[in-house]
Amino acid sequence: MVKSHQNNNLVSPFPRKSGSSLAVIGLIATISISFLGMVLLISLFQRVPVDKLTGDVTAIAEIPIYSGLLTQIGIFFWIAAAAICLFSATIILPKNHLNSLKIRRFLLISAIITLFLGLDDAFLFHEAVFPSLGISENIVYLSYAGFFLFYLGKFWSIICKTDYRIMVLALIFFSISILLDIVHLLSPIAFLFEEPIFSFLEDAAKFTGIVSWFTYFFHVGQWSIKHSVAKLNADVV
Repeated sequence: MVKSHQNNNLVSPFPRKSGSSLAVIGLIATISISFLGMVLLISLFQRVPVDKLTGDVTAIAEIPIYSGLLTQIGIFFWIAAAAICLFSATIILPKNHLNSLKIRRFLLISAIITLFLGLDDAFLFHEAVFPSLGISENIVYLSYAGFFLFYLGKFWSIICKTDYRIMVLALIFFSISILLDIVHLLSPIAFLFEEPIFSFLEDAAKFTGIVSWFTYFFHVGQWSIKHSVAKLNADVV
């Protein structure tokens, strides 16, 4: 049976309500003030010049602008993947449909994980921050692996509906990067190779994993939106 009416609000003009605009402005102010306040507190309590916390890293360290090029590009891919997950999760409809809620939850958790991994790359959580707190890098790797296993098990039914081979590819390259890092630190075989070779292989494997991770969630974002629209059309007709 065809319903006598359809939801005319599916495509609507940009909202112009003052209340909505004020809420968005308030959110922008909250986020900006929070980070600026954090910078000022670190500068005050750690006695770090504030320009060292706000300036460009290459300018502060007086190093060539191409320093850390691959890592910087990798961070862009991390953040792009997180943004795709958040964007896709916010527009999935209908919100009250059980399967859509599961996909929404999968995307939100994936966004958090991706953002954390991007921050890890940017601020060296596993290499510097956690070891400075007395947590060894190997323990951090094991914790990451355990969390990923839980994540995969939790959302396995959804992942299987996607092109999961791309995610598998990403996890394989991440594993290679981690194994090369461990071998580099612990194995006497590492001394048979020059430092730049090991570093390049490790970073190349990680970068390929990041690009694969981004590609996977790009496809997942498309799939989730198409799935949501198809379900919505089925409910309307």
